[in-house]
Amino acid sequence: MNDFGFNQLEILKKRFISEGIDINDKSIIFIINNPYLDGEVIENGIAISKDKRWLCVPIHDESIEASLGDYCFKPKCFEIDLHCTTFLLCGEMNVLTDVYLLNR
Repeated sequence: MNDFGFNQLEILKKRFISEGIDINDKSIIFIINNPYLDGEVIENGIAISKDKRWLCVPIHDESIEASLGDYCFKPKCFEIDLHCTTFLLCGEMNVLTDVYLLNR
């Protein structure tokens, strides 16, 4: 996990807890330039369903890679529990950030 993603994730967790939002058994995606899932950057983007109930991310799949001999991803979809926007510090400025709390 990179330090930037981890630091932002910890800030978001503290904000959710201070607002009384239960984050147990949840994943957090936030988008600053790249999407981050639980602090790890997702370089291949994300997809959100038209009804905005589901968010899917590409997850590296070593089992498929072993059989095909190619770097492979498979989609992993999460139900969106909460979507909000907040400001997070990115370098020297605060950036408006989309944040999704996801059911695991």
